[in-house]
Amino acid sequence: MGIAEAIMRNASVHFDNCGPESWGTESAAIPARREEIDGFEPIRTLKGCKRLAQASVQVTPSFFASRGDSQVLGRIAPAQSNPTPGIPTVRMVSWVRMTQTRFVTSGVFFMFRLKNRIVVPALLIALSALPIRGETAPSNRLDAYPEIEPFETGYLRVSDVHEIYYELSGRRDGTPVFVLHGGPGGGSYPGLRRYHDPSKWLIVLHDQRGAGKSKPYADLRDNNTPALVEDIEKLRRHLKLDKVHLFGGSWGSTLAVAHAEAYPDRVSSLVLRGVFLGAKSEIDHFYHGGVEPYFPEVFARLPAILPAPEKLDYPRQLLAILQGDDPERRKSASLGWAGYEIRISRVGKTDAYLDEVFKDWDPFDFSLIENHYMAAGCFLEEGQLLRNAGKMASIPTVIVQGRYDLICPPITAYKLHKVLPKSRLIMVEDAGHSGGEPGIRSALIEATRSLE
Repeated sequence: MGIAEAIMRNASVHFDNCGPESWGTESAAIPARREEIDGFEPIRTLKGCKRLAQASVQVTPSFFASRGDSQVLGRIAPAQSNPTPGIPTVRMVSWVRMTQTRFVTSGVFFMFRLKNRIVVPALLIALSALPIRGETAPSNRLDAYPEIEPFETGYLRVSDVHEIYYELSGRRDGTPVFVLHGGPGGGSYPGLRRYHDPSKWLIVLHDQRGAGKSKPYADLRDNNTPALVEDIEKLRRHLKLDKVHLFGGSWGSTLAVAHAEAYPDRVSSLVLRGVFLGAKSEIDHFYHGGVEPYFPEVFARLPAILPAPEKLDYPRQLLAILQGDDPERRKSASLGWAGYEIRISRVGKTDAYLDEVFKDWDPFDFSLIENHYMAAGCFLEEGQLLRNAGKMASIPTVIVQGRYDLICPPITAYKLHKVLPKSRLIMVEDAGHSGGEPGIRSALIEATRSLE
């Protein structure tokens, strides 16, 4: 853990002989020394201030932002209150500006002049706290917005077969965002309302064909990617919205990209998480052993439920079981597939977590619909979404990716980022695939704030 992360977690960082009384004066350049603090890895501290005191650094939530060619950085100054008697406390206040070229020495202390007069010690934390292109996610973690309930729900008939459930929450006249659930077949859930400020956004959720509350339940007829893309457009027109922001993770990112390529003039921005573009290599990785080196005992359960594990067509075999007449085999395949995916989706989860999940959730529709799509190559031409990404090149895009995402490895997010000139890639270093992981959630909220 580096200095930025220690500070942003309100760790106690002591500066020997450097009290706040001497900060803000024209101090001489302060040499750095290394010291282990509160169990964190050695970090740099300052030594040499004029007054004899200790100072403990406590940091308020920072609101870092990117402004053109300059980055905004917090300045350390005395705090108004002193929670620890006898130890003066400082906190981040006000803002000073520096160009991106000064960030090459990220993670160490340096000195610079403010208004050509005052020498101020600053922490070069921008590379770990700013969601700038190709950098890591902020370490000052943001929590989800409070739970809210929809103010309107309804059904929209989108074909002779399907009616999709939708709900509106947040602000009725707010900026519209379509939050696209994963899977395919995962369905929407209340947590998806909590990535956007409800006082600013009109938050639109819907259950894709056959999923969640949509009707008919788990129906595979006329259920394919082009149809789901058109459903988003039909719902936008039904709600009389001009342009919408798209927010989607995993399969939701697939659908967001597909829709943006089909209707780029109707999309204001995209926030994508755990990017999946439906290529054969991605499906093979997910089903046919790409995960095995990292979760060998978990992966071993997958071929164990298949009739012909030596044949690398696992989606088709799972689909055949899930559409079969044997209820016990259907249940086994449903729980087996969903358990495999959930188990590898987060860092630090165990089988006990699966037991809790399955207490309140029947994953049959999720397993059935997802394998229906994967067996058909997601109803996309090979390489289609990456090849056609130029159609959405003008749309501002933020990509949030977990470094240890084993379902949707970072290479796909990186490839998409490289072909989208208006995109930012935020790599969350301590996270996997799930949008519920603290680092992923925080980075997504920071992304939505940047688009307000």
